[in-house]
Amino acid sequence: MAYDLQEQEQIDQLKAFWARWGTAILGAVTAALFAFAALKGWEWYQWRQSATAGAHYAQLMEAVDNKDTAAIKGRSKDLMDDFGSTAYAQMAGLVSARGLLDGGDRGGATAALKWVADRGKDPEFRLLARLRLAALQLDDKAYDAALATLASPDLAAANVDLKAAFSDRRADVLFASGKLKEARAEYDKALEQASATSGLRDPSQLKRDAIRG
Repeated sequence: MAYDLQEQEQIDQLKAFWARWGTAILGAVTAALFAFAALKGWEWYQWRQSATAGAHYAQLMEAVDNKDTAAIKGRSKDLMDDFGSTAYAQMAGLVSARGLLDGGDRGGATAALKWVADRGKDPEFRLLARLRLAALQLDDKAYDAALATLASPDLAAANVDLKAAFSDRRADVLFASGKLKEARAEYDKALEQASATSGLRDPSQLKRDAIRG
């Protein structure tokens, strides 16, 4: 096919441009395609992880309902070991702790709560685990350990009622250890922090009123 002079000049310019930039353009397009494929692959992997974790969590809930301590341990371990990046793993730690405690496995409950407190991805889950773990430590009269558990940088960004719950639990620990003045201050703090509709207000007030001063 014959080209006129103008067309031939355009073709020559295109060839020269492609000779100079063609490899870079192909490389950029290939990289973009790989990035797109990787993103879709990651989304599929996350979806599959979440779906599988959800099935394990349903089995865990069944084990808790049946008070099957061995199954609770097994299902929660699977979730925390294999699906630790999902919300199901954090929920499993909290749920399994309750089930194990009801079944008399205090050590297993403590370990589950520590896992969530230390390795949970969501700050609120970590705080809930710390709150429950501190209650166990309070029951064990491990007062210093309980106070350490209740000290968390996550608390700064927590909602007011969760902050109030931490103050109330800290006050319980201080009261049990004989530090009445400090306990009063923490109960007062809990009452200041709690929202008007919080169910914590009445119990905190009763405990505060029981301490003279």
